[in-house]
Amino acid sequence: MDDYRTQPNLAEQPELEESAEPPQNRGSVKLNLVADEDAAEYEEQHMGVRFSFVLQEDEAYEALRREDAHGPVRKKMLRRLGIMGSLTVIFLFLGLFLPQGEGYLKSSVLCATVALLVCIAPTMSRKGLAKRAITGQEVSIAVYPDEVEIGEGDGAWNIPMDGTAKLDLSAKVIALYTDDKILVIPQRCIEPAIRADVLAILTAGTRRRFS
Repeated sequence: MDDYRTQPNLAEQPELEESAEPPQNRGSVKLNLVADEDAAEYEEQHMGVRFSFVLQEDEAYEALRREDAHGPVRKKMLRRLGIMGSLTVIFLFLGLFLPQGEGYLKSSVLCATVALLVCIAPTMSRKGLAKRAITGQEVSIAVYPDEVEIGEGDGAWNIPMDGTAKLDLSAKVIALYTDDKILVIPQRCIEPAIRADVLAILTAGTRRRFS
């Protein structure tokens, strides 16, 4: 059964092999068809797609950026920017039109500086998190109609495609969210020949992360 799991079932899939497009040079990407050995004997056997990749820093940053853009971090930043911006304008006005307004001008410069820091602080934080998230290790993914399997052997874990996980799609990455984990899949590692099928499985088995 293990051999059946790990080897491409080419004998039973001639049409898929003939219709697949020639592989492109996409870095550390491997692609093959696998059978779902976890299915019980009475269940229908589903073919899945296994591929592997090494996550890059810009891809991890993109997932974090989208999370912040739709989450409380952005709202908090906008509130702080509104406060600092308002204070900057007020102090600048007082400094220009009141006698001996040098103190107000200095306060306006200080508020503008704080506003600038508020803008760049989330970006710097995301860059740090993205850098720490990169391990250089190859991640193996198998996409089946009923689950996404991550890793192989004892360290493997899975995300069921039963509507409990959440999905966020962008041009660069696919992010799957469970209660306690996030899986980031680079778009570059999904070959055009199987892209539509993979996205159909992921969208059908998950909920949208951001509305």
